[in-house]
Amino acid sequence: MIKTNGWANHEETFEEALRREMLAEKTQRFLLQEDLKQLTDSYYKVLRENDRLKHNNALANSLSFE
Repeated sequence: MIKTNGWANHEETFEEALRREMLAEKTQRFLLQEDLKQLTDSYYKVLRENDRLKHNNALANSLSFE
């Protein structure tokens, strides 16, 4: 008869260790994707604000010389 030790035997298999590692990596990947999404949003927000300020500055300069 094979001694299985219940779930204790299952938890120490290579496949189970690999599954746990993959789950941890999936969580890490999700966090990195969220970081990238927020950084991209912030980057485009800064670009839009920069364009707005350049436009306002150009408008102010053109009005001051008239």
